[in-house]
Amino acid sequence: MDTSVDPSQAAFVPGRMIVDNILLSHELEKGYGRKGISPRSMMKIDIGDARFVQLLFDTFQDFSKGSGLIANTSKSSIYFGGVSIAEQDQIMAYTGFTRGNMTFIYLRVPVSTKILSIAQSQLIRSVLISMQKYWSEIFILPKKISQLIEQMCKRFLWTGKVEVTKKALIAWSRLCQPQLTGGINIIDMEIWNKAAISKLLWNMCTKKDRLWIRWIHAYYVKGRCIWEIEPKQATWVIQNIFKAKQHFIDVGIPLDTIHTMSSLTIKAIYQS
Repeated sequence: MDTSVDPSQAAFVPGRMIVDNILLSHELEKGYGRKGISPRSMMKIDIGDARFVQLLFDTFQDFSKGSGLIANTSKSSIYFGGVSIAEQDQIMAYTGFTRGNMTFIYLRVPVSTKILSIAQSQLIRSVLISMQKYWSEIFILPKKISQLIEQMCKRFLWTGKVEVTKKALIAWSRLCQPQLTGGINIIDMEIWNKAAISKLLWNMCTKKDRLWIRWIHAYYVKGRCIWEIEPKQATWVIQNIFKAKQHFIDVGIPLDTIHTMSSLTIKAIYQS
């Protein structure tokens, strides 16, 4: 199957996750806002409707003929770094794409090398815990964001609304406990976030066969001990994955045993 399924295909393949491509996209986007970088461009392409097709560059022709997929230019954008305005205009005229602005949305999350802002995280608040769990498996969520979501969950639990009406009857920390100890097993968002990022670090330590992990080992690890590396040139999210080693220390898991674990789940780390 390795000859038929490309390594970049993350979804619907056992052992791979859609999160993998999101993490890699952050590394690829890094540096686009800097001055003096080598010329580069990045395209966000929507595949599907033949009525709006305009083939991109000659290299897309073989792909279109072979796969039957064509580019929908009405939903596609191109992002530039270190390219002159004249060259940008020329490229856009040729492709039919519009000029995109950082930060853009990829797989339902914003691609950015910087720390998340309150404004970028409004999507989390709109769908509460389910979306929060998805985001928390990619980013280190700012404490302010976790608190805002937690407050909305509290209010909804006691009143069915999100407006402030009265005090909670039971402490939230108590509700997050297992049912056997008097809680209702609600997920503590901050702890789940730490557990999720720790799982990404475990994936990195065990060298899972994923593109973003290959990237990290090729550009930052380079055969060295992973615990001694501080990749200051990496994106913010990758830097924080490396820092997640402290979470393993906090729960009493020796660092020298992590790479020997045959399996590890977010739930297991969360419970620890």
